[in-house]
Amino acid sequence: MAYEWKDDWLGKGNKKYFGKKDYAYHIKQGATDEEILERLWGNQQSLKKKDRYLKHGKKGLFRKLQFKLQKQGRNAQAMGGNLQLGDLKDWNFGLYGSKDWFTKGDIEGARKSGASEYHIGQLFDQAEAMGIRTSAYAREQRAKLPQSDYKYGELGGWGFDKADVESFGDDLEGMTAAYDWAKDNDVYIDYENVEPMMRDARHSAHQRELAVAQTARDEEAAAAAAAQTARDEAATAARDEFQANLQTQQQQAETRYQQLQEQMNAQIAALGSSSSTGVGGVASLRGSRFTKSGGRSGANRFARLRNPVKIY
Repeated sequence: MAYEWKDDWLGKGNKKYFGKKDYAYHIKQGATDEEILERLWGNQQSLKKKDRYLKHGKKGLFRKLQFKLQKQGRNAQAMGGNLQLGDLKDWNFGLYGSKDWFTKGDIEGARKSGASEYHIGQLFDQAEAMGIRTSAYAREQRAKLPQSDYKYGELGGWGFDKADVESFGDDLEGMTAAYDWAKDNDVYIDYENVEPMMRDARHSAHQRELAVAQTARDEEAAAAAAAQTARDEAATAARDEFQANLQTQQQQAETRYQQLQEQMNAQIAALGSSSSTGVGGVASLRGSRFTKSGGRSGANRFARLRNPVKIY
């Protein structure tokens, strides 16, 4: 919870100026050094001249408070503490120099606090967005800083965290590329949350690949079975057609044979009828003149031919 400043925030020592007693009082009431520094930035007139911000000053209450906070940041980094995701978005631009300027002091201070070169570029962009003026040195440095196609500051913190991983959905390739770039360029990575999510994403991607491969195999097998079924059906149809044609030919042959047989029987019948009723038959010979009596009969009738007349 933010510290609540009251109208009578001055006066614990000098009624007009903020001093050591005021500082001790507000710390005891729950204010943080950062909150006191922020309050004093907007109330420089409430500090004695020697305690106000001086660009190259090293003494005075305000500068000592700045140096104290700077040291705390460096100590945390030296002890293995990471620059947390929220630290950059909540960066105190009044910690390493003037609150109204983003300068070399801010850049060097950010580096000492663990910010990567990419993070410094993010700080520069944030300063411009907030209307803070940037020095020529800061602009020159910004032009040299690494650029990424993926904007690490748009989701979650200014590094690569849970929100970034979730934004990729099933796009493991894009997720891995953003992760690798962050790792290669010292962009803060929330390893505690990101690493398990990346493992799960890789496992899911592998499962999808297996499913796709199995589907392809199933489709190939189904296609092969369908092709075999089509071949079998075509062979069956051809066999059935052959059998039908053969049966038709046999029936036609039998019909033709029957027709021929009937024709032959008719001819034989017609021939038999002609033999029993026609001239020159056996029955006609019996009733002919050769069997009638009278005159010579049989061989005697032709007896005169036995002595033929000689002709000279």
